[in-house]
Amino acid sequence: MVQPSDIQAHVVFMVDSDTEEPWFPMPLGEKHDDWRENWAGECARAMLLLHGERPKRRNVKKLRDWLVDFSRLFSSFPAHYAYLFAPEPGKPPHQAFAVVSAIEGDRETELRTMVRGNAEELSHPFAPEAFPGGRLGEGMRAVNRWHDREAGPMISVRYGWRVEESGVDVVFYVVGHEVDFITAHLADFDAYARTLYLKEL
Repeated sequence: MVQPSDIQAHVVFMVDSDTEEPWFPMPLGEKHDDWRENWAGECARAMLLLHGERPKRRNVKKLRDWLVDFSRLFSSFPAHYAYLFAPEPGKPPHQAFAVVSAIEGDRETELRTMVRGNAEELSHPFAPEAFPGGRLGEGMRAVNRWHDREAGPMISVRYGWRVEESGVDVVFYVVGHEVDFITAHLADFDAYARTLYLKEL
């Protein structure tokens, strides 16, 4: 088997879950335009059915077109995998991301770096904590709050794992300025994070 350290780790592994609604994979990258159209149509039907609505052609098209535009906003986002969390009917889903990288450095130091992210000046003390019970093994989690000059108050929930047997570090995170929404769904994010696993490509 090719080792992750030999090439880009995300070319060897993807971060997957066998949990379905209200979580949906979202395409990243401009090269996925055809896939994005198909994905958006299937995703629109699933979201409408999830919330008890008949997937009428007009409603599917409206939501499909919106999902295509929404996913294109993140087409060049600095992540390897993206997901949508859509728990409420009639409200925009929230995006989440994952990054896979080859192992480097000390485990504790790297995990703390992963779960802090690039937030420079936090408005609350940095408080990483152990995150047990997931399919990726014991990891670390932190809820970070800071103030962005343009976006205002921001919050992120970040999870980090070192998967020694696969030679990779994994980060999964939810970030945005919808502080109340993200805070209210911390248990949902924890539950989904525990379902994530590495799948060889």
